[in-house]
Amino acid sequence: MHTLLAIDLGVKIGFALYNRKGNILRYHSQNFGNARRLKKAVYDILHASGNLQYLYLEGGGKLEKYWIKEATKMGVQTIQLHADEWRKMLYPAARHHHKTRQSKQFAEKKARELLQSQSLPLPHTLNHDVAEALLIGLYGCIAQGWLPKTVIV
Repeated sequence: MHTLLAIDLGVKIGFALYNRKGNILRYHSQNFGNARRLKKAVYDILHASGNLQYLYLEGGGKLEKYWIKEATKMGVQTIQLHADEWRKMLYPAARHHHKTRQSKQFAEKKARELLQSQSLPLPHTLNHDVAEALLIGLYGCIAQGWLPKTVIV
């Protein structure tokens, strides 16, 4: 089954893996400490993602090239986006798209609602990296037609 991997880029990443039905398969955050360690981990993360069809990356800078290079080798379609793109779709009425602290808190709230809607256990703590990766993945599933826009939590 095809999968979609959403990454909130940084040395500390959040990622969420979805199947073609829009179900969350797993989500996690990890702090690699530096770019060198992250670069080494990219191959394993991508190859552990099943039959990966789409890679959604939010963020930029030099770290994105590691992901893009490996995804290209694998034949995975990579979509790079800015936070405002998915935020405007998933919570268009919010007035804090550009206010980092508020938008991250809102992402954590929405990610918890998303996990509950899929009857997944809530983590004890849900940091903003994972919360944003979950929402980037939801955005990707809607953008690819895997889920209708009406599933927005």
